[in-house]
Amino acid sequence: APGASGWIDEGDAADLIFGMAPDAARAALEGAFSGADVVVQSSLTRTKKLLVADMDSTMIEQECIDELADYAGIKPQIAEITERAMRGELDFEAALDAHDAEIAAIAGNTEAARFANTVEALERAGLDLDRVASVFFNLSGSNTSPELQAVERAITPRLARHGSAIYLNPLLWARISAVDPDAEALGDEERRVLDRYRTRFRRAGADLAPEAKTRMAEIAGRMAELGTTFSQNLLADEGAFILPLDGEEDLAGLPEFLRSAAASAAKDRGGEHAHIITLSRSLIEPFLVFSTRRDLREKAYQAWIRRGESGGATDNRAIIAEIIALRAERARLLGFDSFAHFKLSDTMAGSPDAAMELLRNVWTPAHARAGTERDRLQALATSEGANIALGPHDWR
Repeated sequence: APGASGWIDEGDAADLIFGMAPDAARAALEGAFSGADVVVQSSLTRTKKLLVADMDSTMIEQECIDELADYAGIKPQIAEITERAMRGELDFEAALDAHDAEIAAIAGNTEAARFANTVEALERAGLDLDRVASVFFNLSGSNTSPELQAVERAITPRLARHGSAIYLNPLLWARISAVDPDAEALGDEERRVLDRYRTRFRRAGADLAPEAKTRMAEIAGRMAELGTTFSQNLLADEGAFILPLDGEEDLAGLPEFLRSAAASAAKDRGGEHAHIITLSRSLIEPFLVFSTRRDLREKAYQAWIRRGESGGATDNRAIIAEIIALRAERARLLGFDSFAHFKLSDTMAGSPDAAMELLRNVWTPAHARAGTERDRLQALATSEGANIALGPHDWR
């Protein structure tokens, strides 16, 4: 039986406090309450700040995307796309072809350019592609596989080229430029949407000469390739590392919830060890906080900070150098002094100088505070007889 209980929201959510291991508490609770979700976690690290719901129906009775589509006036179109996706009838090729056809129809419209037949039409175009891409990238980001990664490497540059073809389409840009917000008496929302479209097209190179447009498209495609490779290299390095924890000595300091997670990770990796720490953030972060084994913390920390710079096939340093060079080239093509100037020109900061001023205003007192905390921790370690110089793996 629970040692204590209390309502979080009477009739809907409650806390039940058990003086037993999480697995035992879960076994006692699951099936005890019909129609209720059960979440079991250690009280040591629990702070109620945010409710994360795994399904729309946890929060509301209807599908959230359907309700948003209804608000936007396109519920039938979204419902049709959802049904087709559930039947497996949508794929990237068909969705790209459909979007190409929609863009061609908008750009080739012989009627005078107006907000409705140009900007609104663009807003409604590409629904199939949005749905396919959303499903695919959510899947590849949360439960990837070698097969999904191969598709990702192939499709990301294709999507980048597709986007460039839209932003660099002179007929489409001419129509967006020709929309007259005053003549149409557009409201504030419509004016804002129009302004954002014009800004996005300019920043993608819509005003550039043909040769520069070609280069902008090449840069976009290459950046997509590099970004995907970069991410997959990090994922490969994270997947390749394990820190075995053999025996109670290696588990020293770890709370029950982390021991349970480390045992589950070990089982997922074949069960050779009873417990392991991987570079999954949900394992590495609490391990660095709770482990009293300084040598093991250092091993885990060094593996974490060296992801992507192993010197092998997954080394990202050359990729980083190329990304930086391409960013600088793109900024110059658009008339900016640097990528920082380009990136910040469309933000609240507005310029690198303004951003740096904000960072310095935060950095100076934060740096001083960090130094004070470091000195206090060093003094504590010395007072306890630890003959060490405080390292980054000692301090979370």
